[in-house]
Amino acid sequence: MLSRISGWLRTRLLKQEEPEEVDDVKYFAIHEYHPENGLSSPGHKAAMSTPWRTHIMNDLVQGGPHRRVYRSYKVFSKE
Repeated sequence: MLSRISGWLRTRLLKQEEPEEVDDVKYFAIHEYHPENGLSSPGHKAAMSTPWRTHIMNDLVQGGPHRRVYRSYKVFSKE
C-alpha cells in the first residue's frame, strides 16, 4: 500500500547480520519518498491502519514505532 502513495520511490528492509541470539534478529525498514509526497494523504492513513500493521507494531516491534525524516545531502548525476 505504501508503494501506491504519491512520491514513493522505494522501500528497503535491512536485517541484522549477526544477532547475538537467534530469537533476537533486528530489522530496519527505510521508506524513501520524493520531497513532494502524499504522506498526509488518506492513502497513507489507510496503509498505517491495516490489521496486519497494527499486529506487527503492537506485538512484534519493540520500543514502539519511530519515524525520522531525512533529506539527501548531495545528489550525484552524470551531467
